[in-house]
Amino acid sequence: MYKRTAFIGAILSLIPLVQPLLIKTGVILSSSVVMLSLTEKVNSESAKFYIDIADDKFNDKDYYGAISDYNRALKINPDSVYALTRIGRSKYYLKDYQGALQILNKAVNINENYKFSFVIRGDVKFALGDYYGAISDYNKSIKIDSKDFFPYYFRGLAKQQLGDTNGVCSDMRMSLELSTNNQATMILKKFIKNYC
Repeated sequence: MYKRTAFIGAILSLIPLVQPLLIKTGVILSSSVVMLSLTEKVNSESAKFYIDIADDKFNDKDYYGAISDYNRALKINPDSVYALTRIGRSKYYLKDYQGALQILNKAVNINENYKFSFVIRGDVKFALGDYYGAISDYNKSIKIDSKDFFPYYFRGLAKQQLGDTNGVCSDMRMSLELSTNNQATMILKKFIKNYC
């Protein structure tokens, strides 16, 4: 991917040198269309390039570095809900809950169907003690994808904070039913055995 992007960039850098030739040959209209489509391609691939780098940093728990590279991707593609959501998650891990909430609100406003934005925003609200707000976001995530076990689990934890024992047990059982993760399954079984 990097070589192809560099190659396209090199070609684009030559266009000003050959533009007088293109004007004389009558190819200017098609060359500008090609230039625009190549520029769009380079920009989208550049955003992906920065997102890939940021994801590596995020996975290595270098959240400041990840945020920096996700922001570079956002300069190219300001509507990248994925990059916004990952910044929100990074800020959550850094305990910058207000910053996380702000960026996740932006992600949700851009795309109301990206379930991870709601899960992470729910986690932030949970950390801030806004359990009703957290439950609301987990509900939205479940509405988008009812087969994901995480939102049920986290919603159950929020209900636990509110003293809703029946709601906790119902959510934990649903989470267990949907879980495909062995470690999560063991934790859920233990939780249900001890709490429900």
